[in-house]
Amino acid sequence: MSQPTAPILAAILHASREECLFRTVAAVAGQNGAPCDILVVDSSAKPGLGARLREAYPGLLYSRTGPDTGIASGRNEAVRFFLAREYSYILNLDNDIELEKGCLGNLLQELEKNPSTGLAAPYMLNSDGRVLSSGGAYLRNLGQPVIRQRPGGSYRNNDFATGAIGLIRREVVERVGLFDSLFDPYGFEDIDYCLRIRDCGYEIAVVPTARCRHFSEFSFHRATPFNLYHTTQKRLFCARKHVPFFSFVLFFFPWYLGRRVLFPGLRFLALGRPGLSGAVWKGFIHGLGRLPAGNHGKIQ
Repeated sequence: MSQPTAPILAAILHASREECLFRTVAAVAGQNGAPCDILVVDSSAKPGLGARLREAYPGLLYSRTGPDTGIASGRNEAVRFFLAREYSYILNLDNDIELEKGCLGNLLQELEKNPSTGLAAPYMLNSDGRVLSSGGAYLRNLGQPVIRQRPGGSYRNNDFATGAIGLIRREVVERVGLFDSLFDPYGFEDIDYCLRIRDCGYEIAVVPTARCRHFSEFSFHRATPFNLYHTTQKRLFCARKHVPFFSFVLFFFPWYLGRRVLFPGLRFLALGRPGLSGAVWKGFIHGLGRLPAGNHGKIQ
C-alpha cells in the first residue's frame, strides 16, 4: 500500500468507534487508479490501535496525538506531515466515512482537469443512499451555512464542502495554510477552511461521480451541551472572520441572536432542559469575548 512516489496522502482523523475507522481505511485502500498512502491521526487514546492498524494494513502511517486534540489541530498534524513530504494532494477524511469504488480517482480527475478547482469533494450519502450533502453555500450577510441535500448536476459554485472532506492540491494548501485552531475542539473549522480557499480564488467542486457514505447523521444535529455550546460559539467566531462589518451589525447579529440564541435557549427551557439552554447562552457569551489565540491558519 505504501509507495514512496504516491502523489496522494489520505489523512483519516480518528477519535472514536474503532470499527468505523477500519471500514474507512479498507475503503481507501480498495480504491483503484489513484495510488495513495494512508495516514491515521489518532486522538482516541485507545492502547494498541496503531499496532492493530499496521497488522491489518502493513505500511500504513500512524500518528498519535493527545486525547484532547481538537479537530482543527488533528487535521493540522496531517497537513504538516503532508507538506514535509513529496505529495501532490491530500485527502481529508473523518473516521466515519466510506468511499465508494472509484471515488478517489474521480476526485483526482477533477483536480487534474480543472486548475481552478482547489478542493474536490464527493457527494455524501447516508447508509440508505439519501444525499446528506452535495455541497453548500455560506450566506455571508447572515453568517449562515446552507447544506445542499439534493442529487443533480455538478456544482462548481460551492462555498464549502461538508467537513472539508475532499481532495486538495498542494499549491492550495501552501497558499491557504493550516486549519485555524481557533475552532478547536469542534465546529466550523471546515467552513472556515473552505471560505479561505474561495478567498484565494479557487473553486470548491462537488463531483457527482464521486460518492461516499457517512455512517451516521451529522454530529451538529445532536442536541448535547457540548455540541450546542461549540456550534453557538464557533458560528460567531466564523462570522467575525468572514462577514463584512456592516453586514455583521445590521444582518448577522440580530438574526443570530434571535434564531441561534434566544429561540433555542427559551425552547430548551420550555422543554425542561436547562442544561441545554445554559450551553447555548454560554456559547454566545464566550463567542462575544476576545478571540482566543489560534494559529489563524499560518504554517509554523
